[in-house]
Amino acid sequence: MSWDWICKSKKAGGLGMRDCTSWNTVALGKYVWKVAMKEDSMWVRWVHAVYIKEGYWWEYKPKKSAGLKTRSRLFDWGACQDNSCFLCGEVIEDRKHLFFECGYSLKCLASIREWQNIPVDDFNIDTLWKFWEGKVKDAVKKRVCYAVLAAIVYQIWYARNKALWLQVVIRPREICKAIRTEVVQRCKQMINGKWTRQQCKWLYSLHDCNV
Repeated sequence: MSWDWICKSKKAGGLGMRDCTSWNTVALGKYVWKVAMKEDSMWVRWVHAVYIKEGYWWEYKPKKSAGLKTRSRLFDWGACQDNSCFLCGEVIEDRKHLFFECGYSLKCLASIREWQNIPVDDFNIDTLWKFWEGKVKDAVKKRVCYAVLAAIVYQIWYARNKALWLQVVIRPREICKAIRTEVVQRCKQMINGKWTRQQCKWLYSLHDCNV
């Protein structure tokens, strides 16, 4: 059964299911248009005030300084008096430490590695994705691994910010649970007619895995 046929409207003889790939492309285009046209919303004003400023959206290129504002960088700028990691409290918090030299982030990475059944011999965020790319041959599983790595980075940064503002450190187990749920739900939206039955079953099996 063709995925293109399934996504046709019922009036056209299809099942009326949404083509998530096209839907996501349209949704992203909608946000790009809002930013480009300087729509009057708090989020668009924030993007222009912090990043684009007086520049032109279509010519915008992120600066190196637009990266994560770790305590190490803030300390160097004189914005804080302590540069230790919010999650472990033992080492200077910089990008390299957070991803993944910190004991907290290593626990998260180890759990997710076991969930995905991928060995981890490299703990550097800049090279880890290349290492995983070489270990995973299946095209679908490779895309899921990229989503996993993005979710790990996001959730660790989220936990770090929660420790900063609320003085609460989320347990690594809860972070990993959020990563698994987020990845499976988002990757389900990528399923299309090119996926095999085996690939679909593998993705759904990840939801029931409680590593």
